[in-house]
Amino acid sequence: MKRRWLTIAMLISALLLGGPPAHAAGARGFTVTKAQSELISAFARQHPLDLAGLDGLVHQFTGEHMQVSINGVAGTIDGVQAQRLMDTRWQERRSHRSAGTISPLSTVPLDAYTVAISWLPLYGPPPQVKAHGVWDFRDNYVNGSAPDDFANVEILRGCSQIISTTTLTFDYTGRQTSNAAYLQDGGLISGAPISGVRDRVSGFVMSTDHGTMDVVVQNGAGCGTHSIVAAFKYEHNQDGGSVLGVSAGWGSLSVSYSSVGGRLQKGTNPIYRTL
Repeated sequence: MKRRWLTIAMLISALLLGGPPAHAAGARGFTVTKAQSELISAFARQHPLDLAGLDGLVHQFTGEHMQVSINGVAGTIDGVQAQRLMDTRWQERRSHRSAGTISPLSTVPLDAYTVAISWLPLYGPPPQVKAHGVWDFRDNYVNGSAPDDFANVEILRGCSQIISTTTLTFDYTGRQTSNAAYLQDGGLISGAPISGVRDRVSGFVMSTDHGTMDVVVQNGAGCGTHSIVAAFKYEHNQDGGSVLGVSAGWGSLSVSYSSVGGRLQKGTNPIYRTL
């Protein structure tokens, strides 16, 4: 079972680091100390599917709950609710291993995976925030093969700047897998970074069962307080031809193939943040 929960060591560290910093009020209140930022980032890396535990840290340090957009859900929910929903979906898939509705345009089951996105606080100045995209395949779906999949965080960033994009992949046991993701497009112009995900199977284990795509957005020089928006998409292709091209912009992730194969793209609704 791949769910992870807040570890005792991290809980003790969180308690020692305390609650929201003194400067956390106002329009730019989604701020944390350097130590708190590092703890949140470390927890997200070590427990990529534990949205409840991550929400607990964010709430303790900022006074705010995470606002998570998850495919199939209108609006946003907090991390605890998102965790409960993902666990419910996982249990349903587990109890219906032979089930799975097929997409009318694909041989990939519609319940093959779930996607979600939320904002995570970062230490500043300058003011910055992290868009945290997550995908999660059901454990008994092990159809990873060429061509590569693509993950995409789309950002309406105003006058802010994209600083970095980091994509991590894990197998169903939670073990981080190496050399399975690469930056296809940094999105510095489009505002929509794209990561390639090399989904493969070895010993009946899918190396990219779940993963995270983090995009750091920083307030640009001379920018005042402004709103930014983000959404997350993931396209899976099973046994299709080679990739001819891939592009993205706000509201669009487009991938073309020499032959289509089985493909399925899922996305979230937008999430909003003041930076």
